[in-house]
Amino acid sequence: MDNRWRQAVLIIVVVGGIASACSFNQAEDKLAMPTSLEYPDLQDKVLSEVQEPSLDASAAPSSAPQASTEATSSQSPTPTSIPTSTPPIPTSVKLHVPLILQNPELYNGCEVTSLAMLLQSAGVDVDKLTLAQAIKKDPAPRVEGDDDQVLSWGNPDIGFVGSITGDHYGYGVYHEPIVELAEQYLPDRIVDLTGSQWQRVEDYLNMGSPVWVIANSTFDELADDDFETWDTATGSIRATMKEHSVLVIGYDEDFIYINDPLGIADQTEKDAFVRAWHQMGSQAISYDARTPIDQITTETPS
Repeated sequence: MDNRWRQAVLIIVVVGGIASACSFNQAEDKLAMPTSLEYPDLQDKVLSEVQEPSLDASAAPSSAPQASTEATSSQSPTPTSIPTSTPPIPTSVKLHVPLILQNPELYNGCEVTSLAMLLQSAGVDVDKLTLAQAIKKDPAPRVEGDDDQVLSWGNPDIGFVGSITGDHYGYGVYHEPIVELAEQYLPDRIVDLTGSQWQRVEDYLNMGSPVWVIANSTFDELADDDFETWDTATGSIRATMKEHSVLVIGYDEDFIYINDPLGIADQTEKDAFVRAWHQMGSQAISYDARTPIDQITTETPS
């Protein structure tokens, strides 16, 4: 065998031995990190990959779960609609509230009679006569001039003015004494809506609560000469002897449904009634019904 063949055989033997040694060492400790003395270039590469991970998705091992970057970038998440429990606002409501008439006992007692209906609708056992006795009074006497014009009298913001039974002149009472009396029967539940827009009245009807209001006996806006002015102990007031209180129990697009303690009307034209209500100071009282709207007993307006 010449020298070239001997050299070739020697190279094969040496290379084979080194390969076997490398395979043996790798099988013994395949998780061992090569030292800088053995493979300095390899260590630098491994450390750089640990410290600065590649953002290239193609560099990920084939056995790792594939996070579909295509799906997340090209497919926007479908918006989720959040369901609400708010019921639709009704276009008409008519509550069932028994009618109470003010006469014959309370000729001027429309306010306390309407209050009796309001409280009874909330489950309070009270009648109009009890409320008539309990309502605060303004005892100021009625003083008239030569032409029978009222010069001075009581203030309905303070208490009931005049006679509630009708045995002599009587006027009525406004919302503040009514609220004070109502709160004795429904503490922490009476709501004074006075000064609100009409929509607030309908809001309470939608929740199942009828609404005590002051308007006038014509259920429409009055002319200026229907009003008179008199002095009271706390200043002058402008009032009309056509003042009237009813209980509002419903509405629709065209009409307001009422319990009229005089028994004259059970419905009235909506726009006219709202004008009369505003003219009398938008006085209104209701209560927290504490009843879900789908549990309210109503009637279909006819």
